[in-house]
Amino acid sequence: MSLLDSVKALFSPAPAAAAPLRQADGAVGPVLDALRGVIDPELGVDIVSLGLVRGIELDQDLARVRMVLTTPGCPVTHLLVEQIAQELGLLGYRAEVSVEEDPPWRPEDMTEEARQALG
Repeated sequence: MSLLDSVKALFSPAPAAAAPLRQADGAVGPVLDALRGVIDPELGVDIVSLGLVRGIELDQDLARVRMVLTTPGCPVTHLLVEQIAQELGLLGYRAEVSVEEDPPWRPEDMTEEARQALG
């Protein structure tokens, strides 16, 4: 990296954080509502309120869910993915879950209610 590139990097805006998905219209709405039933077993709060859901795409009977974790290497990842598949299965969808690491989850991604529940 040249000196000029280094100086530009200092003054360029930080990349925007991916916004958590909290509301959705159309067919995605009931899918998002179903994900409110997926509770993080360590925190006792649903993944939508925690701000872990970043996107949902529907393709016939397939629901693609993009999410982040509160910590890299989260030990309950497989449980969350299983719960997502179970909840979406009740709606007739097969779940395809992708766990993203960038941008990472931030405490600011939680709803106010989730913050209060966690103290």
